[in-house]
Amino acid sequence: MAGVSLATASRVANGYAYVQEETRQRVLKVMHDLNYVYTYRQHSRRNVRIGILLPKQIGTNILLHPNVHAVMMGIVTQCNNEHVMNSMVMVDGDSICSEQLFEHPMSAYILLVTSQREEDRLIPLLRARNYPFVIVNRWLDHKYISYVNVDDFGASLNATLRMIDQGHLALGFANGNKELRHSIYRLEGFVAACKQRGIPIHDEWIFHGRYDEQSGYQIAEEIAGFNTRPTLMMTSSDVIAVGLINGLVDHGIRVPEDISVVGYGDATMAAFFRPTLTTVRMPSEQLGMEAVKSCLKLLDNPHIHHIKLAMDCELIERNSTQPVL
Repeated sequence: MAGVSLATASRVANGYAYVQEETRQRVLKVMHDLNYVYTYRQHSRRNVRIGILLPKQIGTNILLHPNVHAVMMGIVTQCNNEHVMNSMVMVDGDSICSEQLFEHPMSAYILLVTSQREEDRLIPLLRARNYPFVIVNRWLDHKYISYVNVDDFGASLNATLRMIDQGHLALGFANGNKELRHSIYRLEGFVAACKQRGIPIHDEWIFHGRYDEQSGYQIAEEIAGFNTRPTLMMTSSDVIAVGLINGLVDHGIRVPEDISVVGYGDATMAAFFRPTLTTVRMPSEQLGMEAVKSCLKLLDNPHIHHIKLAMDCELIERNSTQPVL
């Protein structure tokens, strides 16, 4: 009746992610119309279902965001390990409401790459209903908010200091969406490193855009028009770095001979792109796995108010950077 395959109907009934939302809703409606009651598999962990709250613009194109995809894979892997069901719930920052969010309530929620604006709407709704939730890669100093993250500020600061110590004194920064907390912290780490070493900060060399290759390419076009250019571009993601490098090369600017480029995330492409990408390695998949573990711990121990977990990053040096002689 829903016009989908048996496999798709099974995925919806089991609450798995990676079903288009329109398809999911169509199957759920048919289940409702038929008064269909699904008895979850015996091995399921107390019929626990974890909802993954993801911005719609990212969730509909998740493969374009390799680090988000890696976190998602960590979530799915750990859910499978724990025999826990999961479901992706895409949210729109302009129309988040309790009716939309809790039409099919979950046991606990994971907030993934949500903006500060989205979090300001989601968190009160979740807390009002006492749902356990964990935010991935956000620093929120609140006694009732749990998170698992990396130290974006420290990782960006240390990577920038390393490049400065290699002789780079003219530095720029290519950022993604400036409303996202990790964008803010990565830029702040860059600025702090420059101030720590007494390096002048050029506002015209700090760019804000999106987390995609096109944004990096457009930044390269702007840089190509400058009479004076940075010798190093730090970025807030590998996809921005890849777009940036492609744009620089297309405009006759050599990487790393003319401008060195540093990514962030260490997505799979970083080691195979040419030149291979120097980047900050995030434990993305582990972040997803730890988020699931934290949700289950909160469910099993209602007396725990919050869990705060921070993980280390490391700079992986490859061929997109070189010292300034």
